Amino acid sequence: MINEYNQLTQGENLPIIAEVERGKHISLLFLAACLFLSCSRTDKEYIVELTSPENPSYVTDSLVITLKVSEPPDSMYFSFLTSQIKLGSARSYSFEFNKNRIASGEYSAQSMFFWGDRQMELVHNLTVDFPVTIGEIEIPEDRITRNHWGSIVEMNLSGMNIEEGSCLNGLNEYTSRLSRLDLSNNRMQNVDLSELDESQEMRLIDISRNQLIEIPEFNGKAIKIDLSENGISTIDFNVISQMNVDTLNLTGNEIAEESMSDIEMYVREFKRPSIIVGSGI
Repeated sequence: MINEYNQLTQGENLPIIAEVERGKHISLLFLAACLFLSCSRTDKEYIVELTSPENPSYVTDSLVITLKVSEPPDSMYFSFLTSQIKLGSARSYSFEFNKNRIASGEYSAQSMFFWGDRQMELVHNLTVDFPVTIGEIEIPEDRITRNHWGSIVEMNLSGMNIEEGSCLNGLNEYTSRLSRLDLSNNRMQNVDLSELDESQEMRLIDISRNQLIEIPEFNGKAIKIDLSENGISTIDFNVISQMNVDTLNLTGNEIAEESMSDIEMYVREFKRPSIIVGSGI
């Protein structure tokens, strides 16, 4: 009886046990596969590399920030200075900035990448050295005023002992938003203003208290040019007539008496620019 029971147990129940064991193995394999796939998604290594600038601790030439990722994200955000950009899926992202709008100093760029429910936020620290140089003069940043976007709106070169009339060479790179240029209290006998020909927002060009002997040519656009307290003695009305200027201040110069009546006649006939030759500015 016992043998028959054993035989029954071994003969009839083993196939059932085998099915259960096989089902258990299948279940374990399925569970392991799920765990592997799950780990692959959640533990996957996402690498973000800053490939440019090559030396972010000291940038001196141009500024191009390039980021490369090991896996294209679903989306990414990038923020630097006043720029905030949202982009889609890619392996490489490149952002180029106008160095004329960036003062020398230390900055941080932020980027955020999204892969499904995962995200990675990075801060890229940069030290830039972009001195503003015109002619042979490096302009200290404390003599420069910039707007919210980094463009130069005012430049103060007053009292820098400038003698060269070509001192403004290279200034045209910075004139897109320049509204005030102060060259007063220097030692220039002449000055080339051609670097300002493309200027459209100039309010004041101050060249007072120099050693000018004639009115410089100006083919740009400005509200006022101050040439007071120089050594100008003769008036070239051909030069004045080409000026797109509202007011020309010639106070405190050495203008001959006979030229005064010519100035009055010119102003009455042409109205613009208004020429100030008396006291005051």
